[in-house]
Amino acid sequence: YQRRVHGNMDSVQKSSFETFTADIEQFIAQHPKFIAVFKGTADAEGVNWCSDCSKAEPVLAEHLVPKAQEHSIPLIYVKVGLRDEWRNPENSIRTNDTFKITGVPAVCWYEDGAVIKKLQEEELFTPELLEELFEDE
Repeated sequence: YQRRVHGNMDSVQKSSFETFTADIEQFIAQHPKFIAVFKGTADAEGVNWCSDCSKAEPVLAEHLVPKAQEHSIPLIYVKVGLRDEWRNPENSIRTNDTFKITGVPAVCWYEDGAVIKKLQEEELFTPELLEELFEDE
């Protein structure tokens, strides 16, 4: 469970499938509203097996991150594991009843005890869909 601090706000935190259950429980206790970004884990050479995750990265950086900061909504980035780890049906992210992640990349808006908005895979290539997440804010 790692934390990067921007100014005085803990706005970006990181987790992985190995520690996800404990991390997310702690994060939920601290933040009644947040956005979780699920993505593949890069290998030892720094290559992400999830090509959609790599393709979505600049779109997320340009359209999701600034909007989240503008609205003071914390982000947690969760690495789902290497390809074989992600494909394991017992992966803690696949089995999590709150987020119900079936594909990556995925962005989930968590609020009031539930995921209220979710975008997955190629939906994250579209800046307008990411910006629509914030329409009710």
